[in-house]
Amino acid sequence: MIMIEPKNPLVHVYAGNLLMTTGSYEDAAKAFSNADSVEKSFLAVYQRSRCQIALNSIEEALKDLNTTLELNPEDKIAQTDQKCLSTVMSLISFCKPLTEVGMFYSFK
Repeated sequence: MIMIEPKNPLVHVYAGNLLMTTGSYEDAAKAFSNADSVEKSFLAVYQRSRCQIALNSIEEALKDLNTTLELNPEDKIAQTDQKCLSTVMSLISFCKPLTEVGMFYSFK
């Protein structure tokens, strides 16, 4: 007999992974948060960051990546993702004032 263990964070991680494959990123992020509330898991936090990226919540994704690296400083993929998102945040903050004064043009 197979028993589901709601106190096992991997149950929530697997559920979140399944939800991500169907494009249900908000529900997947909730599943990863549930995993993290059961037991701190860099995998759950990292996967939640991927959901945040898909949901265009870049600041939240960067927070999760920072937490991932606090929990697992040697994670090379999270390090790369963090650098990329930090660059994106810098570009957004640089470009926002330019778009407000009409310095960017739309080419069709």
